[in-house]
Amino acid sequence: MKKIVGSLIASTAVLSGVVAEEAKSNTFADSFKNAKIKGTIGTYLEAIDSDADGKDGSWQTVYLKLKAETQRWNNLKLGAEFISHGQVFEGDDDNDETPYDDDIETSSALAQVYLDYAFTDSLTLRAGRWSHGDFTHIDDAQAQGIYLRSQGEKFSWVIGAFNEFAELDYDDMEDWTKDSQDLADEGTYGEDSDDFAVFAEAEWSPADIISINPYVYHQGDYASVFGMDNTLTIKLNDGLKIGAKVNGYHVSSDVDDADDSFNYAVEPFVKVGGVTASVGFASFDGDGVGEGDEPDSLNKPKWFRDYLTGFDQDKVYGFSNCDVSFAKLAYKNGNFGTHLYYGFYEYGVDQDNEVEELEFQVKYKFAGGWDANIRLFDVDYNTGDKDYQKVEARVRFKF
Repeated sequence: MKKIVGSLIASTAVLSGVVAEEAKSNTFADSFKNAKIKGTIGTYLEAIDSDADGKDGSWQTVYLKLKAETQRWNNLKLGAEFISHGQVFEGDDDNDETPYDDDIETSSALAQVYLDYAFTDSLTLRAGRWSHGDFTHIDDAQAQGIYLRSQGEKFSWVIGAFNEFAELDYDDMEDWTKDSQDLADEGTYGEDSDDFAVFAEAEWSPADIISINPYVYHQGDYASVFGMDNTLTIKLNDGLKIGAKVNGYHVSSDVDDADDSFNYAVEPFVKVGGVTASVGFASFDGDGVGEGDEPDSLNKPKWFRDYLTGFDQDKVYGFSNCDVSFAKLAYKNGNFGTHLYYGFYEYGVDQDNEVEELEFQVKYKFAGGWDANIRLFDVDYNTGDKDYQKVEARVRFKF
């Protein structure tokens, strides 16, 4: 049995490719002495001007992130990340709610705390609470569970399970205690559903011009997702690239009155120097009966990421019988970056409900660990007094 396991690990290392070797400590005490500590201090401001009565509001927070990770000892390392917010102001004179408390639901939390074991330099096992944004399709930023991950230059994979997810960041503090983000919550996932979900993903680049990312997620008696993301990039010369993203997934639903669905997005693009331009189309299944409140098809399980269009607001993302046409223009030059996105949504039984979304962003990275980012949004509905304009601004220092 040991030989089989050893052969499997060795085969995985060969397939994955070369990964940089981590520094290691000789003693348990040295692993803590050699621990890496990094953090962020920042401030974030958000303001909204809405056509709806009682929906205007603004707020500002200052926040601190601290992450510590021990050096490996006997292939093990420990990690933890703490985040805390402090309110600067909340302007809610024309708001029926409390916009700061709606987003910063808890002032402090452990965003991560995990134990990590390395079988090889490229194959690791992690258990606890961990960030997942760069290698899974789980919603929000953190998950609680366990995963085994292999990282390589051409081929990587991950398998795991989770029972909770959270969004603990500079602009949102949805803690682990929120019912809808606990997979055991019967009101969200049903009385008979499993209290956890399992997943598997792979990333493969068989050639320099193509990357493939198949994945599968399953929560018993709630939903399963089978999908694949594909990116084709062709370099025509030193300053010109063309390509396309083709992403899609099937949802197998066990929810009463919610059918299975197939949802997809196609986005061809061209890149000239620091300018990237793209147009795209996304489509969500269903006949529009529920209009997002009680959908006739399950297009987005609660724990699944809304990623097909790449927009921030996406108020009708995943709505039944929804088609999205969009265009993006981005520019990057050194530490400066900006983009302009436009999206047009049609949804409902006859797709006669429409939403237009415009997003503009400017960001700059200064010397010494400072950076600043500002985003402007304009969202227009063709029905009701729901139009709004929004500004988000962040300044932070990383150390």
